[in-house]
Amino acid sequence: MSASALTGATRYRAILADPPWHFRARTALQVGNWTSRRDAEKHYPVMGIEDIKALPVREMADKDAHLFLWTTGPNLPKAFDVIEAWGFRYSAIAFTWVKLKRSFDPRQIRVVALAESDLHVGLGLTTRKNAEFCLLGRRGSARRNSRKVREIILAPVREHSRKPDEQYDRIEEYCDGPYLELFARQAWPGWDAWGDEVGKFDADNQQLAGAAHG
Repeated sequence: MSASALTGATRYRAILADPPWHFRARTALQVGNWTSRRDAEKHYPVMGIEDIKALPVREMADKDAHLFLWTTGPNLPKAFDVIEAWGFRYSAIAFTWVKLKRSFDPRQIRVVALAESDLHVGLGLTTRKNAEFCLLGRRGSARRNSRKVREIILAPVREHSRKPDEQYDRIEEYCDGPYLELFARQAWPGWDAWGDEVGKFDADNQQLAGAAHG
């Protein structure tokens, strides 16, 4: 989807973005005779840092706005550059997603203590990664509505790069809309969505809604 699709009349006070960062691992996963590189390019088209910075987010944001930008550890320096290029100033880490194994039942989080074996184990050129960060940027005099929003999100991993749905409720509690999600892969109620893969996970959400009312 072209950047021109972002030049609408709405000025957003909360923008959530999960850019398809270009990052090529220098190491490969070796299991027996099978080798795999866990590069993002295998899952979706990626963008260079200059292309991400060039998106007209500055023009889409209200004069008083919050930015929630997902990134991984290796891309933190790029993420800070993007925050500035989009017209925001870095404020804090909004969320740290502690990744649980795909098989973990989220209903257990409140009733059992987490064990090391419950955590997802990712790759890493240093320590093995099992957390991801959402940085908070501020523009103008944007204010928070609640002091109750927590940083840590405990949630299982799902499809590659798919973030926990809990992020939407936390952002809505934290600040006012209108709300915009960039590089979205599902349509979320009350949010405008932009990206080439919007709707990819909508069937999952419909099934969950049906189960909740069944």
